[in-house]
Amino acid sequence: MADELHSSPLSSPPESVIDVAIHSPAESVHRIPSSADHQELRAETIQVNTTTATQPPANAKAIIAADDSPSHNSDEGGQSNTQKRKASISRTPAPTKKPRRVVPAQRKSAQERKWEAPFVYTDPKAPLANADLRAILLHPDAWDILTPEEKRDVLAKFPDGSHVLDAGTADARPNTVSLRNDDNFRHDCARYCENIELGRHDEEWLRQAWTAHEKQKSGGFDAFLREQFEEEWEVELPRE
Repeated sequence: MADELHSSPLSSPPESVIDVAIHSPAESVHRIPSSADHQELRAETIQVNTTTATQPPANAKAIIAADDSPSHNSDEGGQSNTQKRKASISRTPAPTKKPRRVVPAQRKSAQERKWEAPFVYTDPKAPLANADLRAILLHPDAWDILTPEEKRDVLAKFPDGSHVLDAGTADARPNTVSLRNDDNFRHDCARYCENIELGRHDEEWLRQAWTAHEKQKSGGFDAFLREQFEEEWEVELPRE
């Protein structure tokens, strides 16, 4: 009997051990585990570990339900934590495009603006008021830079063809040689610059001047001029 109890754990258990009832006190005290018991315990351990790994814990559903349910610290609207996370993601601003760099237009200097129309021929402080207009108009480039329409307009203002070369043709142009020696041209250029300096090329001044000119042509100042002449010269003009 003693030899059987001290046999190897891999050998079959004795008859007395097999007859012991399961879960009896004698089992835990006198029973020697056999190889079959080791295999059965190992199989049960593997099954328990597999079940634990594949099945969620008993309180998993409660955790998920608590996560989806409205929180006690939620906003007044009662949004859940999941809804809050979605709302925070939706409120994330999209990346904005960088605006194109607009190249500013090149600004003209004060000296360049003084030569722009209509300032150059209307303002008393324009540089043309004190410029040599005659020399400017007689410069060869002054005619070449004009468009065909502008050239026709200039030639149409000449009183006659005495100062025009190739008059009546496509090559018609001012005769700068004859104009250079013309005193009337010199006088008109000087008078034009003087009128700019006196402000007589201002738009309002010209409107009033043309109104007075039309009134004089219609005889509106005849009586005034007669009285002024007779008063200054003490001579009575004949009545027509």
